[in-house]
Amino acid sequence: MGTRSIYEHESPITIAYRRCIHEIALALTNDTSMINDDINAIFELEQRIAKNHWTMAEQRTRIDESIHTTLGNLSRTLNVNSMEIIMNIRNAFVDMVQQSSWMDPISKSKAIEKAYAMIDEIGYPDYLSNDNLTRLETDYAEYNFNLSLMSNELIILRLKMKKNVQILREPVDRRKWVVAPTNIDATYTPEYNRISIGTIIGHEITHGFDDFGRKYDKDGNRILWWTNETIKKFNERKQCIINQYDQYRVTLAETELKINGSQTQGENIADISGLKEAFFAYQNWVRLTGTEEKKLPGLQKYSPEQLFFINFGSMWCSKITDELTLVYILQDVHSLAQFRVHGSTSNFVEFDRVFNCKLGQGNSRVNKCSIW
Repeated sequence: MGTRSIYEHESPITIAYRRCIHEIALALTNDTSMINDDINAIFELEQRIAKNHWTMAEQRTRIDESIHTTLGNLSRTLNVNSMEIIMNIRNAFVDMVQQSSWMDPISKSKAIEKAYAMIDEIGYPDYLSNDNLTRLETDYAEYNFNLSLMSNELIILRLKMKKNVQILREPVDRRKWVVAPTNIDATYTPEYNRISIGTIIGHEITHGFDDFGRKYDKDGNRILWWTNETIKKFNERKQCIINQYDQYRVTLAETELKINGSQTQGENIADISGLKEAFFAYQNWVRLTGTEEKKLPGLQKYSPEQLFFINFGSMWCSKITDELTLVYILQDVHSLAQFRVHGSTSNFVEFDRVFNCKLGQGNSRVNKCSIW
């Protein structure tokens, strides 16, 4: 349905919506004894979702707006500079690997190979901007729809299942996009060793070398390519991060809840390392180009490096309900937004230097944790 206010009171809209669900249920089963109970359960679930987060209609609106504004301007923003940014951050990660004291030479060499073997996905596949529609026509040749919503849904499910079975006998195409180009996000896919670029390039690169990504080689094969000694040292450093995030607390309705450091460790590792990669890449860019950064109006008192961290923090500014906060704490693999900022910056010595923080002062930690 539409906005969350519709879920607050019974109305002709909610009555019609329940009737629609009832008709769909009748088309799927001959057993009508539990239909009304099931409909009530579905509606109550949607009410809880609407209370804690966006309704389905609001999510669709948000995605549509993102697609219209983002993809509409994509051809003007995707250029050689975009690829240079990715390469600069990738090079910064490689430098961090080379300087690491806990990885043995063999594991380092393979990690660097994997970093440079990552496939970058930006915007959309090339064939979508091609005037030749053969590829699209082939992909959707069997999608013959009618006026029945339920029938069309079943057609889509059947064709997706057919395609999934077919690719079991086909060689892996590492150039095929796994994430839809309409997906507004940044992701890392270990089986294909690729990153889909959103806003956190360094974060996604690091996922190729966290507790999950390290189990896949540069070609996406699930094999052991780190030595046992390197794995042992990685786990020690990972445990430091787990213990640290376990100490974060949030109070909801006078009840103190703690962040689950084990549940969020993969994302925390990527947050901490990703911030470092982006900062070092930025420093390298300034040094190589000799660019003199301009002062921003109203922010003249901050240096360019300070603004880098301020921008990082502002990216995570948000306000969510207590109910959604609880859902995130119990289920999400990401830490709450404020701890993504505190955790990343408090473990970075460059943050201390830029803001003249003494160890243990303010957001600075005496005992810092890191992988790279």
